[in-house]
Amino acid sequence: MSRRRNQERRHLRRDCPTLSIRFKGVIYRTMDWSVGGFSIWGSCPMIEGFKVGDEVTGSFGLSGSLPEYQFSAVVTRIDHERYTTGFKFSNLYLDGFKVLENLLSNSHQVERNQGRKLAAQMGDRRGP
Repeated sequence: MSRRRNQERRHLRRDCPTLSIRFKGVIYRTMDWSVGGFSIWGSCPMIEGFKVGDEVTGSFGLSGSLPEYQFSAVVTRIDHERYTTGFKFSNLYLDGFKVLENLLSNSHQVERNQGRKLAAQMGDRRGP
């Protein structure tokens, strides 16, 4: 088991909504993200020539819209077997940070509502 899996993550990570990440005109999709960083699927290290420890710049946005929020990040992990790359934000501008916080807040509300609906359904099934 890797060291990362044994540690608690500093920031809550989400896999949806999917974010679009752009590096030099090429758009990648996130597999998960947080206000601390993100992981992407794809051949980014090979196409972009990234190596672990490199600081890179790019932009992000919601999937289906153009990436418009600028960031700098450090490449923290390249997994050639799983075809994924991990990044830690080194500079996330305030507007982008607020977008991610709002997405996290909204996803918490959706989870709470789904939990309440499920609890209500389970209560209805128990009967008198």
